[in-house]
Amino acid sequence: MKILLTILLAMASFAASAQKPDEFAYSIPIEGTGGDAFYRMAIPQAIYETTAFPDLRDLRVFNGSGEPVPYALRSIAMVSQRPAPVSLPFFPLRGPRDARAED
Repeated sequence: MKILLTILLAMASFAASAQKPDEFAYSIPIEGTGGDAFYRMAIPQAIYETTAFPDLRDLRVFNGSGEPVPYALRSIAMVSQRPAPVSLPFFPLRGPRDARAED
């Protein structure tokens, strides 16, 4: 059984109180695969660009019947990889003994 969820965004400040899919300015359909209770998806960049609030408080999720369903936003931990250390050769710096480090 495919579950159709719709993410809807509102571009006006009154949309935070909207509880019907037709009260939102934008929607993106999401099709689930199977009868699972939980689904995970990445929010597309276009949603971040068109949302009215940076914390996505105007985001709503509706099921195929138009009823709001609970959802949770969770940020993805960014993993940064450091490059492997590289050994550099040592070599003498020739110059006058009384020279300053800035020279």
